[in-house]
Amino acid sequence: MSEIPVECQPLAEELTELRRSYALAWESMAQARSADERRQAALEVKAAKDAVDVQQRRLDECRGCLDPAVQTLVDPGGTGATIFCSEPRLVSPDFPQFPLFTEDMGLPVVVSFIIAGCAHDRVVARPGWEGAWDPFPRKSAFTVARRFPDYLTIGRGAPPSVGFTTAPYVVVMSTSGSITVRDGRFERSSGHLDLVVELRVIWSPLFEPPRWLWGFYGLDFGPSTYSGLLTTRTVPKTVTPTMPSGPLNGGSPVDSAGAITLVASGMFSGGFAAGQRFELTVVGHLEGDPR
Repeated sequence: MSEIPVECQPLAEELTELRRSYALAWESMAQARSADERRQAALEVKAAKDAVDVQQRRLDECRGCLDPAVQTLVDPGGTGATIFCSEPRLVSPDFPQFPLFTEDMGLPVVVSFIIAGCAHDRVVARPGWEGAWDPFPRKSAFTVARRFPDYLTIGRGAPPSVGFTTAPYVVVMSTSGSITVRDGRFERSSGHLDLVVELRVIWSPLFEPPRWLWGFYGLDFGPSTYSGLLTTRTVPKTVTPTMPSGPLNGGSPVDSAGAITLVASGMFSGGFAAGQRFELTVVGHLEGDPR
């Protein structure tokens, strides 16, 4: 208990004992056999949990702990994000878009999470919150050569034509998805923020070959995901070293006004972009005061 002031250590010792009692109460409930025993054990578990919560608050007050704070990262101008991807069938770079959330000041929201811990040094998920995004809003189009002609193809002319065609399929791709913060760390002294996020990209193809031919043409339009860091620190370039320009290879910590830049680089798993590398930069503003 070296991080706990001497005057608060008795409270910390009491909290340790109450947590042991709480664990024992759970064990007793697991061993209960009759309905009456389970009902009584559940009451004891609740009472033990309430005692732990009260004691934790007393210890936090003694230590001068900060209250948990909701943090919402917004993109005020709607143009603060850039993504590069090595998938050649996608428009790259592109500029992800985020929806407006009226509950969070009516601004485009990137992610939302909670800064917790006595010294506001931990990031935890905001219960029930999942961010939405359109990672590649500039629709990509690519062709897929037909391996055999289609029969009774209806053309787009007037009147429509019916017959064989060997023209390639033209696939138009639109996207949607989600961003979720799982956990992370906040360094109050420097303003650096390390978020562990899950990015999910959902691919919605138009005019593609029939679904039953996707495997035949080697197409997979399943979702692609990334789990890893979105951080204000430096990340390695994975896509753009040979390009004339690219996103920042390092973010910038949150300043006194809430301005912040976060970056991520890695590889997508699964779906249309499986195995493809990407770089993401988000320049935004934290609505809240984590420091």
